[in-house]
Amino acid sequence: MDATARVGLNCRIGPNVTIGPGACGPGRSTILGGVTVRSNSWLDGWIVGWRCCVGRWVRMGCTTGLGEDVTVKDEIYINGGKCCRTKTITASVPTPQDNHVVVSFGYFLG
Repeated sequence: MDATARVGLNCRIGPNVTIGPGACGPGRSTILGGVTVRSNSWLDGWIVGWRCCVGRWVRMGCTTGLGEDVTVKDEIYINGGKCCRTKTITASVPTPQDNHVVVSFGYFLG
């Protein structure tokens, strides 16, 4: 974990996690093993599955989850939702739909 990263007291961090410079997890997040959170990203209330990669300047809020081996591209905003495993998120999700948005390849699936 970079010395400039900030992780809240209620965050849970698994083994072999890389957290980049300026990244912030203010609280209530769980990051499982093998995850990479790149520089200046912000996660609040998330469960991030094994071997995920969260890009630079990503903002992820509301209680949601990423499945195993999910990639979130740089500069994406996600306001709640779930993402199945082995997917790539390429578009922002500004408004959750019914609090159960499933994000796949940057599109909403109902």
